[in-house]
Formats: sequence, C-alpha cells, structure tokens
Amino acid sequence: MPADSLFALGRYREASIEYERIYYFSEEAQQRAAARLSRAECHKQLGSFSDARRDLDEIPLSGLPDSTVSRIRYQQALTSYLGGDFEAVRSQIEQIRFFSAPYATGREITLLEILNENERHQYQRAKELIIKWLSTTVMNESIRDSLLRQVEKHYRKGHLPRIANEKKAVNFSRFIPGSGQVYDGFPGEGSVNFLLNFAALATGVYGFYCGYYFTGYLVGAGLLQKLYFGGLRRTSILAEKGNYLRAMHFNDEVKSFILGIYSYR
Repeated sequence: MPADSLFALGRYREASIEYERIYYFSEEAQQRAAARLSRAECHKQLGSFSDARRDLDEIPLSGLPDSTVSRIRYQQALTSYLGGDFEAVRSQIEQIRFFSAPYATGREITLLEILNENERHQYQRAKELIIKWLSTTVMNESIRDSLLRQVEKHYRKGHLPRIANEKKAVNFSRFIPGSGQVYDGFPGEGSVNFLLNFAALATGVYGFYCGYYFTGYLVGAGLLQKLYFGGLRRTSILAEKGNYLRAMHFNDEVKSFILGIYSYR
C-alpha cells in the first residue's frame, strides 16, 4: 500500500517505513525531502518529536527551493516546541529570519514564536508580538481594539504567573524549615515540614533533658538531620513544580485565546 494511503488510514508507523524506503531509493532531491518531511509527520503523529526532529535535521538543504527549505526549518522549530526544547525554537526562528526572510513573518512562524516566548516566561516579549500581530493583521478597528483589550487583560501584572526563585526558596527553608515550600506555593506541605522538624528537635531536647543521651541523639538529631536536608531537596523540587504548574495554566489560557484568533483569521 502506498505511504500516503497508510498515513491517511492512521497507520503512521507503517507509513514511516514506506517513506523511508522512498527516501533511500529516490535520486531526486525534492522527492527525498518530501519523503523525509512526511516521515517526520508520522513521528509527530506518534508523539516521537525527537525522531521527527532527527528526520528533519538529516535533510540536505542545498539545491532545494526556498519554499521547501522554509517549510523544513519551520517544521524543525515546531518539533522542537512540541518536544519542549524552547531554547532551540528561539534559535531556529532566528535562522528562519536570517536564511528565509520572506517567510519569517508568516502567521505560523508568528504564532509559534508567541507560544514559545510564553513557555520561556518571556511574557513582555510575547505580549509585544501579539500586539504587533493584531495591529498588522486585523483590519476592523473595533474588533482589533476589543482583542487588544483582551491581550492587556491576559498580560496585566496581577494575572501573570509567579515564577518562584529556586535559590531563594531553598535559602528560606535553610533558615526556617518549611518556609521555602510555602514560598513555592505549597503552604500545606511547608507547614507539615516545619512541624516535623520541630517535633524531631523537641524529641532530641527532651531525650537529653531526661538523660537519654543516646536515644535523644539517635531519634532527635538523626531524624532532624534527615528531615532538614530532605526538606531542602523537596523545596527545590517544589519550586520547579510550582513554576511549571502556574506557567502551564497561564500558557494554556493564552494559547486558547491566540488559537481562537488564529482560527478566526
């Protein structure tokens, strides 16, 4: 069965094998590039974004039409975005601007850059890109003004996700156990950590006070040490987790807004 038919039926793994066969047996550069692009699309449908990126990186660009080269570069940036490599996306978009300037301002590139800047927590830059995009593409003044007001609402200071400083969070917990978790946005876990550390310390002090020096040291100091350093490690993990969850919620909200405009346009 032809590769395109397999792809249309959703048999992406089998289609990818057929596209690979076309790539290796064809001598025409354009046909080889098309086969590799299609194989990368199969990997995207399967969720194998690193494999898709590898397929795209292996396409020789020399001798190909500018439109095909631009499509390949865009797909490289898109697969990097889908794979979570947001710094690579930024670099690839810059390459598109440098090597494929006529295609650098296309809707797909603009949309990808906006979404990527949000993922990089560069919210001011993302806001500027959206405003510029709307100002140049939405001709109806009343609709444009309405959309710009929504952009301002999404990106107002109090609405942006708080990005916790991991080093600061750990330092908080270093001096007051549990306070770093509270700063990270997990007050319940921070309170529990503080109480457990306090209980371990109180157990050790009580043991020494009663003359149970070995028990006081083993149960109190030993447990306190584990809780204290475990709390520092947990604080670091929660800083990353909290930042991810807050940014994800904000990015999903903005993404829905932007994709809605994109679909409308």
